Formats: sequence, structure tokens, C-alpha cells
Amino acid sequence: MRFSRVFKTNPIQRFELTVASGTGKNVVAFGPASIINGSVKLFLDKPIQAKSITAVFSCQEWDRYQEPTKLFSVESIIWSRKGYEVLEKGSHIYLFAIQLPSTVNYPPTIRDSYLGHRIEYTLQGHLDFTLDNKAHKQKSTASVPLTYFPLVTFDDRMNQYATRNRCIKIEQGNEYVQITASFVSPSSCPGDLCSIKLHTINRSSYSISQVHIVLVSTATSLNHSNRHPDLPISSGPSYQHRQRQILNESFYVSIPKNSDDMTTICPFRVPSFCVPTTQSYFGRYIDITYEVFIIVPAMGTSWEGCTTSQLFLNTQTIRLPLFITTIPYSSTEPPKLQIPFAHENNSDIPNFIIHESPSPSPSTEEGWAPGSPVGLDDESCLPQACEDASGHLTVPPIVSSATSPRRSLSTTSSAA
Repeated sequence: MRFSRVFKTNPIQRFELTVASGTGKNVVAFGPASIINGSVKLFLDKPIQAKSITAVFSCQEWDRYQEPTKLFSVESIIWSRKGYEVLEKGSHIYLFAIQLPSTVNYPPTIRDSYLGHRIEYTLQGHLDFTLDNKAHKQKSTASVPLTYFPLVTFDDRMNQYATRNRCIKIEQGNEYVQITASFVSPSSCPGDLCSIKLHTINRSSYSISQVHIVLVSTATSLNHSNRHPDLPISSGPSYQHRQRQILNESFYVSIPKNSDDMTTICPFRVPSFCVPTTQSYFGRYIDITYEVFIIVPAMGTSWEGCTTSQLFLNTQTIRLPLFITTIPYSSTEPPKLQIPFAHENNSDIPNFIIHESPSPSPSTEEGWAPGSPVGLDDESCLPQACEDASGHLTVPPIVSSATSPRRSLSTTSSAA
């Protein structure tokens, strides 16, 4: 007995959904007013009776204590017939496009578990069809993750809480070291080079040879009321904070003993995986902020690192709030968008652009038949990621930092 008579081959060789979102270091992050261009590709070993092909765009939220919550889900039938229609053997492709609303911000994509909170945007295709026995079947593509960043600018609210400079004075007997720190730019984008300017007065008998920079993220969320039902209800909301050191860098400097007016520039690269500074009420409340801790070993002391809790208790560190935005800082800002509140029943949700794929794309075994919108081998016809044309926000490439201490730039300014 031949096995081919016993085991019927699956007529669907491949069923996949692709999105023009870049690859590798050129991954595209979508934002407000972006258009997501994609295609559903179907490869058949033999004809099937198909009824519809649907694309579903959804956003889900997780935390470590509860099941995922669906923030929104929109779908579009990109090809359908009233009854079942034969799709011939070969390759088929169907295009679609999704318009993201331009009037609201959604919370950013969060995939790192250290925040204790995850938000994921995904696209998936579904095929309704029947086999020879007329049994109804449904097949789905793999879920395609997308990166979404809200439009975050250095706005008036950030400017209110921004620290222009901060100063500490370390004293020992009659000697002291005074250090003033400030950012060269008040905000940075993921992947940007962020520079800290240090102005040092070293009235001590010790030189200073190193400066240490620690970038700390803080994710604040509401505690769940049902986790501790035995505890009394408080008069107000209870928050939980999760901190993590996401960057540690050391810089060689040259600040002589008994010196005045030493200016040092310490540049570090903001990790490209950083989520922008966000305060979102869409779904569960979450607030994401960043701080830079500056440690200058003075008076002959040294620093070998410490835990995050010890870092917050260290009185000889300089703390500067860092605002991570998706738009570079400039004096001319685009319109400020507000993140929607879930309880407001905001109607601005993503929409599929209709008539993006008005007809099916049949093909022959040899290749694409006349009338096929796009050929699989004709990559130039497929939607390409283009930052300027589409309005997408491009995630900067990941640039690995040197593991060894780097030498910073130190200059001596003359007294006025």
C-alpha cells in the first residue's frame, strides 16, 4: 500500500503574513499617523475551496499577576466570496494597509519583562476554507509582532520637572570637592548619544581619575486590590515601583588636586531598547521614567558598584532625570498628542484602508498569471519601509558600548 493513499497531503504549503517593518538593525517603529503596509501570501499544492482571508491587528497587555487584557482588536476581510470559491494551485498574494490614528498616542511596545509589564502589538492572518470532505477549516498565520512608539516630545510638563543642573559638595576637614552636573540636551531618543557636563572645583589634596554613570529605569503601576484581600483598604491608590540599572559606564578623567573650574564631558549612548518616557492610562496605569546617577570618587575613595537600592540611598551621588523621547529636542515642536484614557471610550482606533487589495491574485504553477497584483520575486513592488514617505519612526541601531572605561573630554576654563 502506498503511503500517499493513506496520508493525504496538506494542500496549503505555506500561509504567511509579512509587514514592511524592516529587518535587523533597520527595524521600523510605527507611531501616530503611520501606515502599516503588509501582505498575506498563500502557497497551495493543490486547489482548495476558500471563503475568506482576514487580517487582525490587536494590542494586548500583560503584567506578572493577571491574564492578558486586550486593549483593542480590529480586523478586515481582505478577500472574500459569498460562497466558497476555488483557489487554484500555485501562489497567491493579497495586500492590505492599516492607518493608525493621528490624534492619539497608544502606550509603547514593552517586551522586556524587567518592567513587570508587557504591551504587544501583533498582526495575524486567518483563512477560512474547506477540503474534499467539505469540512470547514481555519488556518492562521504566525503572529507578527510590531513595534509601536508614541509621539513623545520634550513638552511643557517635562520642562517643569527637568533639572537644569544639580550640585553636590563633598567635604573632609578643610578640604572639599564641589561638582555641578547638567545635560547638554534636556532630552534624548533611544540610541542617541547623551552627554553630561560636569563642572568641578577640587579643593582637596587628591586628584580625581574616574567618573561613573548609571542609568536607572523606574516603572510605576497600580497595585492590584485583590492580591491582599485581608489588608484594610487604604484611603487612596497604592503604587508599586520597579527599578533596574540598565546602563553602567565608567570614564577616565583628569582632574588635578587643588584645581578650579574643570569642565568634563561624559558621553554615553542611550540603549536603543529603552521605552520612551511614558505615562499611560490606556489599559492599566503605567508610568515609565529614567534617572542618571553620577558617582565621582573623591577624597581618595573608590567605587566598585552597588545595588539599585543602595544607589538611591547614596548621598554622594548626583541624580538627574532623563527624558527619553521619540522626537529629537528642538525649539520648534510638533503638536503635542495626548495618550487616550480607556474610560473615555476613545473612538480613535486603527482602521484598515479599504480597497487595498480589490481582487484575488491567482497564479499558475510556472509563475504569476496576468492580473496578479504583485509577484513574490518582484520585491521592488512590495511595500518597502521608508521613514520619510510613511511617517514611521525608525528605531536607531543598537550600538554596543565598550565594556572598559572610556576616556572623557576634560578642559580647564579660565576664570572670569
